[in-house]
Amino acid sequence: MVKRLLKNPNWSGAAEAAIDYFVDGTECPIPSWIRSSTWTQVEVAYRQITKSGSPKKSTGESVGSAELRQQLLGDPSVTRLLNNAGWKPTAQAAVDYCVDGTPVTSGINPKSQTFRQVQEAYEKLKKRLR
Repeated sequence: MVKRLLKNPNWSGAAEAAIDYFVDGTECPIPSWIRSSTWTQVEVAYRQITKSGSPKKSTGESVGSAELRQQLLGDPSVTRLLNNAGWKPTAQAAVDYCVDGTPVTSGINPKSQTFRQVQEAYEKLKKRLR
């Protein structure tokens, strides 16, 4: 999956940045890449290979998933999504996916606005924790 992304000149920059981020904790040089499907595909591959829900910190240590979950659930934008009955299943699935790497089940759209909002809150949180 990732080889295909690296071979395409339109996607290789985002794919390389995502690999650097997940493997070494290197910050992404172009923030919009974090919301791209290329980034998501590299993230899925990374989680499948490592069985890890968290990228490495620059020190080489994983960020604690319990700490991440607690802080992400405390984020006002995530709380708002979880408190809405219509958005709650997608928001909860996104939290589980971001924090623990839990696979997204059928019926949940990882490209939905709700899912992306949780992912964005998660990315901001990880930046603050570095």
